[in-house]
Amino acid sequence: MIACYACGSLDELKILVVEEVSSLLWTRRTDVPDHLVGVKGRTDEIMKRLDLEAFDVRFIVIYGMGGIGKTTLAEAVFRQISPQFQGHCCFLKDVWTHDIINLQKKLLFDILHLSCTGLSFINEGADMIKTRFHDNKVLIILDDIDNRDQIMRLAGEPNWFGGGSRIIITTRNVEFLVNECEDDNVPSSNSGQFSFYNMLEMDSHDALQLFCERALGCAKPPYDYMVIANKLINTLRGLPLALDVVGSTLRGKSQKTWENTLYKLNTMMSEDVKKKLMISYEALDAKQQQIYLDIACFFIDKNKTIAIKYWDAVFGYPTEIEVKILTRMSLIKILDNDILWMHDQLRDLGRDIVHPESCNTHLRGSRLWLPKDAFHIVQSKKGTENIVGLNLGTLESDATYKFKRKEFASLVNLRFLQLDHGNFKGDFKDLLSELRLLSWSNCPSEFQATNFGLKNLVLVMLLGNNITEDLGRMVSNHGAVPASVEAAKGEGTPVRPDGGRRRSGGGRRRLNGTEQRRNRGWTAALDVDQARDDAAEGGDAQAALGGNFSCGCLLQRR
Repeated sequence: MIACYACGSLDELKILVVEEVSSLLWTRRTDVPDHLVGVKGRTDEIMKRLDLEAFDVRFIVIYGMGGIGKTTLAEAVFRQISPQFQGHCCFLKDVWTHDIINLQKKLLFDILHLSCTGLSFINEGADMIKTRFHDNKVLIILDDIDNRDQIMRLAGEPNWFGGGSRIIITTRNVEFLVNECEDDNVPSSNSGQFSFYNMLEMDSHDALQLFCERALGCAKPPYDYMVIANKLINTLRGLPLALDVVGSTLRGKSQKTWENTLYKLNTMMSEDVKKKLMISYEALDAKQQQIYLDIACFFIDKNKTIAIKYWDAVFGYPTEIEVKILTRMSLIKILDNDILWMHDQLRDLGRDIVHPESCNTHLRGSRLWLPKDAFHIVQSKKGTENIVGLNLGTLESDATYKFKRKEFASLVNLRFLQLDHGNFKGDFKDLLSELRLLSWSNCPSEFQATNFGLKNLVLVMLLGNNITEDLGRMVSNHGAVPASVEAAKGEGTPVRPDGGRRRSGGGRRRLNGTEQRRNRGWTAALDVDQARDDAAEGGDAQAALGGNFSCGCLLQRR
């Protein structure tokens, strides 16, 4: 009874006892569990951003691709810091899959033990959260958010909460949280209301440990499993979900099964991983999905500016904003020098969607990135209107293929064509009218097709040792490159392939995005739209080509 008098009432004593016991119970669970490989360092980074000693209200956003471990990290942080919030804690998992009103009810119950069975309207729930939480220091986790409305209805503004409150958000998509002026890849670390943490792939050491714990029950593989284990790690590329799923399926299996699994992973992706990643793909609109599939099949490690030029021509509007959305949804990254990058698992998802045996009938076989598949379609004359992209890289390094009219006759919607060696022969009148980009490695010195008029062509990239000063005359005579062409060979003085004078503008013109980062040979990048301005100058450029077309060209070492 002494304690009761000190507290003022028996009810107050009960509340204090409950809070103290709850705190003690939580304290036993605050350490990051041993099986959470690679989480400790990431938790420390989040703790720096949270700065629990500060009295302000903070919103921390953990973002990254699906399966990267965002929820696991949020759970670890929640376990570690929740005792400091005296029971005013709530973890709302998979927010995007639940009804907002039910989430509001759970939030009110977990934080204040309020049973709101009569709550029927979202705005009413938001008002209750705003007014009831105003004086409370709270910890709220909003896991897997996919639009700003979810935040506004559950944890709208800092002034909804008492000093010292912390709201942690996990998401694949930061597009709805950032300003338009921010960089492609990442929002600024502190952007207005939110502080961002970019969740990256596991390093090779942690990836090996996680995989081995799932597959072998130990941190390192035995000697006879070392090689195959490392091959699997390299294939899964530090994605915790994939490491967990594949490692668990190999538990207790023979080395032969491991080798078979490696072979399968190189030809198809795990269904469990695919289901998780498909969530991000399905959140894209139709044109964004098309761009995603193009990158997965043809544009990884390629220049962003060239790719955007291609998509601008395909869709008829500026598409850079769509590329930014893909980066902010953690589906791609832009590396130094504007190079497009995609995680191997996301690449495999895109290629699985358009695989010739895909269950998606509309996209099935639409992009044939493997030369053997592309050659089969062309040479067997089985092309369809679904096909928009082909990689006809040479199957044999010393072989030269001559493609004929009937092999391309059915490819009426082909807009991307990549060749290595080869040539066109015969009359191509009224074919390839939708082609926007032609990339031709080891192109021939003699062009053999006639009526090769690519009226919608926007970009041509010619690579190889056969590019000569006759290139401009050769392709322009056949209509392949409707262009005024300016060439620069090596480091020498630019010359006009048609023998005309160089325009008065002076030195070699370098087109944005056409620099090819290679070690040998020659590159010609031709930008039709940019060079139309050149043709408008008149003079010898138009005279050499009959005044019908224009295109820019740059030759440089690759």
